[in-house]
Amino acid sequence: MTDVKVEDILSVTTVPAGAEVTYQWYANNTTVVGATNSNFTVDGTYIREAISCKIIGTGKYTCKVTAGPTDVVTKANQIR
Repeated sequence: MTDVKVEDILSVTTVPAGAEVTYQWYANNTTVVGATNSNFTVDGTYIREAISCKIIGTGKYTCKVTAGPTDVVTKANQIR
């Protein structure tokens, strides 16, 4: 698991770089509406929630992968 704090930017990377993929980020397994890029900026909305990302490859590189979940999100200078 990964420690995540408010204002962190989470990123996922796919290989090969030219693969056609879609991204969907989740907070506590609930879809984060509009979070469909390879990067996700954590804001205060997600304190005490675990973040994950589902990546779906299409075309030549068909697969489904879920990254995460992280540890629950904490405030910027908060110790768990």
